[in-house]
Amino acid sequence: MIIAFENYKASSSAIVGQVIRKVQGHDYVHVELIFEQHGWATLSARRKEDGVYIKPYQDVYTHPELWVGYRLPIQYEADLYQRAMQEVGKEFNYRGIFDSQVLRKATSHPDNRFCSEVVYALLKSAAIPFPDVQPNTVTPKILHQWVQQLQYPTVQLPANPL
Repeated sequence: MIIAFENYKASSSAIVGQVIRKVQGHDYVHVELIFEQHGWATLSARRKEDGVYIKPYQDVYTHPELWVGYRLPIQYEADLYQRAMQEVGKEFNYRGIFDSQVLRKATSHPDNRFCSEVVYALLKSAAIPFPDVQPNTVTPKILHQWVQQLQYPTVQLPANPL
């Protein structure tokens, strides 16, 4: 299993990405999980998808040079994939991302998710030793820092893994 972070592209017109980068002061503004044992399916939440999705790798990683991946110590993805499927279809957490990224407060919205919120919650449920915090306070920057502190190895993301 791979956790991947997308580097903000300076020429991007994505307003959410601009806000996250400015508030975080960090270049990685989006995070995804890659389920290698499930045909390289990817999970995350995006505004343009209007929520949590699982998509084919090739639909997400059209510019692998903008991404950095890390190998996670999860050998069997089946249980985590089933939990991920339960998140699919939840709406994008506009309010939560504003509250956590801009106002720095945690507001719970149980049927809504943003990228780092859903990824953190799933990985925490798989016993990845992240600190215990409310999922809706976790940003891509925080996840990236934790992954680096845990010294998970980097992975070169392929243009086409299949």
